[in-house]
Amino acid sequence: MYGGDRAGSRYYWVLENTTATETGNFTSGLINPGFKNEIVALQVNPFVKFGGAEVFGVVERAEGKANTELNERIWNQYAVDAVYRFLPDEKAYFGVRFNRAKGDLAGMPGVGADRWQIGAGWFILPGLMAKGEYVNQEYFGYPAANVRNGGRFKGFMLEGVVAF
Repeated sequence: MYGGDRAGSRYYWVLENTTATETGNFTSGLINPGFKNEIVALQVNPFVKFGGAEVFGVVERAEGKANTELNERIWNQYAVDAVYRFLPDEKAYFGVRFNRAKGDLAGMPGVGADRWQIGAGWFILPGLMAKGEYVNQEYFGYPAANVRNGGRFKGFMLEGVVAF
């Protein structure tokens, strides 16, 4: 559930060391709690739409562990998206998102990250979208020897999306 991601991260090779590879580090920018053999998760996703305005939320709590661990660990995630869609058939949008993930990694209690995103997009065709965003992500709680200690990345990203 937490270890699979076919698409990888939106932010490739952020906060990786010089030995990073596309295969080994395709989830750069994400945090994987490492729940391998035992997991219980609950997620609530409230959604409200009024005209072109949408608000979507994530409230999640997950508990789990790997077989090599004695105790379960806990992760919480909270997010809110506010989006406004416009143009005929809502073909364009702009929005803002805040996301916080915090929990215990094996041997690292109380770590996590906060992410702010501001973006806009345009559905050029029903299955083709162009979008741009500004992102600011900060990591917290990591030990001094960890690459994410005090880690932060921010900047602009342009992306094309094809749906099929």
